[in-house]
Amino acid sequence: MELLNQQALAQLERDTSPEIVPVILGRFLGELETRCAAIRTALESGDVARIGLEAHSVKSAARTFGLEQLSEQARLLEAQADAGAGADLGSHAGAMLDAADAARTALEAFLAES
Repeated sequence: MELLNQQALAQLERDTSPEIVPVILGRFLGELETRCAAIRTALESGDVARIGLEAHSVKSAARTFGLEQLSEQARLLEAQADAGAGADLGSHAGAMLDAADAARTALEAFLAES
């Protein structure tokens, strides 16, 4: 599974324009940061429903931008939260947050090259 699917980004450029893609990706990166912070806060407070909601949003957006590993980790976290499996939630959240860091790095490199 790819960290960053270049074909998805190329399709995004075709669907929009090469000039708008950096704007869209910049907004996504800001939203990703906000959602990751919300997941951390929800973990601390034990708000399993919030974790599931945030993971769902990350999963969908990540898939749109070709961030396959992040999307998969968010899917796993969402499923774990939906199942109410609190014991494994921390490890799944950690994996998703690590994937978010890797995705952020990959997108920032992509934007620097564009």
